[in-house]
Amino acid sequence: MKKTIVIEGMHCNRCAERLQLELNEIEDLKSAKVSFKNKKAVINYKGEFPKAIIEDVVEKTGYIAIIEAEKNES
Repeated sequence: MKKTIVIEGMHCNRCAERLQLELNEIEDLKSAKVSFKNKKAVINYKGEFPKAIIEDVVEKTGYIAIIEAEKNES
C-alpha cells in the first residue's frame, strides 16, 4: 500500500535525503521517497500504516509530518 504525507521544516535537498534514509530504516516499510521540492514523502508499506512510528522518526529528524486521516468511502 502507498501513502503520501506532507513534511514541514525541510530547507534543502539534503534535508530530504537525510529524512529518506531515516524512514527507510523503519522495519516492515517497503520504501520511502522524500521530495524537498514537493515537501512530501511517499511511503510504501505492507500491513497497517505505521503512523506513530513515522511521526516519531520524522520528529526526531527535526521535521513535522502531517498525516491525514483515512477517508471512508461508502
